[in-house]
Amino acid sequence: MMRPRFAKRSSTDYARLPPMAGKKALFFVYVWPEPRSSAAGVRTRELIAILQRNGWQVSAVSPSGLGPYRDELNALGVQTITCDPNDSPPTEAALSALSPDLVIYDRFVMEEQFGWRARALWPSAVQVVDTQDLHSLRRARERTGKLHPSPMEMGEDLLRELASLYRAGAALVVSRFEETLLKELGFPPSRLLCLPFSAAADTGLPDFSERRGFCFLGNFRHAPNLDSVRWLLAEHWPLIRARLPEAELNLYGAYPPAEISAHKGKNGVFARGPVLDHRAALRSHRVLLAPLRFGAGIKGKVLEAWGSGTPVVGTALTFEGMGKAGIAAECPADLAERAVELHENESAWNAEREKGTTNLRAHFSPELVERLFLEFLPSIPQGDDLVGRMLRHHGANASKYFSRWIEAKNRV
Repeated sequence: MMRPRFAKRSSTDYARLPPMAGKKALFFVYVWPEPRSSAAGVRTRELIAILQRNGWQVSAVSPSGLGPYRDELNALGVQTITCDPNDSPPTEAALSALSPDLVIYDRFVMEEQFGWRARALWPSAVQVVDTQDLHSLRRARERTGKLHPSPMEMGEDLLRELASLYRAGAALVVSRFEETLLKELGFPPSRLLCLPFSAAADTGLPDFSERRGFCFLGNFRHAPNLDSVRWLLAEHWPLIRARLPEAELNLYGAYPPAEISAHKGKNGVFARGPVLDHRAALRSHRVLLAPLRFGAGIKGKVLEAWGSGTPVVGTALTFEGMGKAGIAAECPADLAERAVELHENESAWNAEREKGTTNLRAHFSPELVERLFLEFLPSIPQGDDLVGRMLRHHGANASKYFSRWIEAKNRV
């Protein structure tokens, strides 16, 4: 069960937190956050909103260019800057105009690209990597097919990711599983916070009789999602359809490839593409299907389903680090049986829906996430540890000169 790291506080206790008004935060983001396309986008936007509500001025830097998601950040009062990490004069000119107290990288590769510049420009700023999921764990699971790959099997990805976390000095993870893994690998607990994605539970939801069919939700550029829906269509859905010949499966998500978009009703499968309101789509269906075979972190699709009162059937990995709710089955036959039972049995459906809502409110509420985040920032140790200093000396110089080499090569 997920438990808060700190003692619970009431809302009146926020006044006693260290003053943050007037401070400045800078996010280095791989792409401008896409809250309607990915859980990662929702996450980054949430952290920005928490800081803004508490008086921080927020800026964001990305290698991405112009686009609607950058415009949305600007409309929210976030200063946005496009910087090429391997083009020194304009990048240094743009960054030199900033003076952040807090620097957050939205994945370790952004620390690799910009960390050495950030530390040179703002040596006193607090540096944090928001892992969102452990990339090295996700990639190792994809390569090996193992739920618990060894550090050796996680390979170079693990070395790069760990080095980045040590250089930054503090890290956010979204799953208790990943928090435990990093502690077992020796990362200092005082520099680590398990800060899950959050989601609020909707009210006034349609009941069992007002819903029909099954659904899948996911950004199809994310490899675990594409693999999941392929497996679902090949092995799970035929078994469900054999039991429920009139059942429908609706596929929601951004960036569907042609093989997904081609589903227009045959065998009851409809590719609906991206949706502006995930909750509205989920509220019309009885069951979310999410048979994931690899991945890491926690699953935004599950939180969105629980928030919309939609039970979820998936694999054990689907619910890793997410508490006791959800129905897990590993083989297609078992998963299909559980999905059909949930779809047809109103009593079972109501019980599972209540479990999801209860779990969501207990462990993933926006209020809890905000409190944990605000308490962690002033608690991050300010003194340098020897491992971090060593990696900043060697690793940062390696990144710096690799970037300079790319810059010189591009000029030629």
